[in-house]
Parts: sequence; structure tokens; C-alpha cells
Amino acid sequence: MLIKTVKFQKKYDRTKFDCGVETLNKYIKEQVSTQVKIKSAACFLAISEDDQIVGYYTVSASSMPLKDLSEELRKKMPRYPSVPVFLIGRLAIDKLFKGKGLGGGLLIEALLKCLELSEEVGACAVVVDVNNDEAKQFYQKYDFKAFEDNPNSMYIPMSEIKELCSE
Repeated sequence: MLIKTVKFQKKYDRTKFDCGVETLNKYIKEQVSTQVKIKSAACFLAISEDDQIVGYYTVSASSMPLKDLSEELRKKMPRYPSVPVFLIGRLAIDKLFKGKGLGGGLLIEALLKCLELSEEVGACAVVVDVNNDEAKQFYQKYDFKAFEDNPNSMYIPMSEIKELCSE
């Protein structure tokens, strides 16, 4: 099956998307249009050959407290209270397409997009928020680390993204 990724467009039917997580389903069905319109997030859709949405992810600019970074990374950063990062706010795969590697493919695509953007606007890491152990394990496979003070948030430095994506 061929999958293409496109920037969010209203022409794709979102009503049938079901990843099994109600908040992610509600987002793509009811909230994404507004967030894209006001530029609070960019959304990218994974589309099948028959124009079905099989997955999606969002990326936005964000910041995080300098103190939350690892000591090794913190030493390299300017001494500001917070540092610029990208946030992958949502990443979801329709239940019918889970287990086919699509989630990992979309994550790598999102990380590459963030890496490219970091050359233009500057960001030292990518952050994700996880809401369950399955999500945490998924991101750990890609070298994301949990914050000490908030185990439901994870990050990966840009330098590690560069290594990961060159493999």
C-alpha cells in the first residue's frame, strides 16, 4: 500500500478516522481546522491510495525550562530560563493500520522536518507528551528520554535526531 503525507487539507474525510484514543480522534475530527488556521500547530496527514486518512501528526514551536534538559545538554545551552524546542503534539495511526510500521515512519518524518526547521529557526530538541505506557515505550524505541520532574513528557536532542535519521 502506498501512503503519501500531505499538509492538512479539509478535503479529506476525517469522520472515519479512529485510532482508539478519543482525544486524538476528537482532535482530527473537530479541532485541527481551527489550530491550523490560527497557526498554533501544523498538521500532516498520512493518506492512502484511496484518499483515506490513515494517520496524522502535528508539529509546533515551543519552549522548555533549561533545568529540565540533561546536564550534558544543559552545559551547551545559553543560560536562559527556557530553550526553544519543537513539540510533536499529536501522532496517531488509524486502528486498521496499526502494526505496519506507519507510526515509526511518521515519527521519523516529523523528526526530519524538525531537524530541517532547526537549521532555519533554531531549536535544541523535540518534545512529546505521552499519556500511557504504550506511547512511552514507542518513543523510547527512538531514544526519547523522560524528564526527571515529569515522566509523561519526553525529549530527544537535535544532535541525536541527526544520528537517528542518518542510520
